[in-house]
Amino acid sequence: MTTHPVVTVRDPYLQQDYKEPSHDKSRAVGYQLAARVLPRLAENTPAPADIAPIGIRARTIEIPVHNKTVSRGGVAGVDGSRTLTLEKTRTEVALITIGEASIACVPGEIYPEIVNGGIEHPPGADFDIEPLEVPPLRELMPGRIKFVFGLANDELGHMIPKSEWDVNPPYLYGAKGHAYGEINSCGPETGRIVHAALAELCREVKSAGNGR
Repeated sequence: MTTHPVVTVRDPYLQQDYKEPSHDKSRAVGYQLAARVLPRLAENTPAPADIAPIGIRARTIEIPVHNKTVSRGGVAGVDGSRTLTLEKTRTEVALITIGEASIACVPGEIYPEIVNGGIEHPPGADFDIEPLEVPPLRELMPGRIKFVFGLANDELGHMIPKSEWDVNPPYLYGAKGHAYGEINSCGPETGRIVHAALAELCREVKSAGNGR
């Protein structure tokens, strides 16, 4: 995730703050990540593995397209040949395992709470439902080290928890308009379907004894 232009980023090594967009600010973001990751690696360095079996599982799925801009672009061939109709498109999810590591391949920009947990049902949401995309993907994934790669195999735009979907007033958290994510999403079912397909792949890998 990139920082908003108005957010100040502190370089933890140079002890300098950067607010205006610049290469220095980008570097500071990277240093902030490194400052958090390196101590964890030092604490949890595992013994090297002699053997790291590789496994790949993929699933083709169909996604309803409620966004008229997206559907028209698909039929016009702007996004390739995967579009089936104005109301439906085809895409793919995948799960790769390499030894104790697993990689969930997501065909778009998935919301962090679907991956890590914390989905909410705030007042003003369009659907009066409890969170559907549970448990979070990282909890379901096999192995000790878990990666989630977005924009993998496809780009379906934003994947939003259905209980947080918001295009109609009143808007979430007292906002004056609906969020940016819905403008760039196929629709409210996308996150749920992608989560369910990846959850199924995770269960298959674990039941086959290829993950813990």
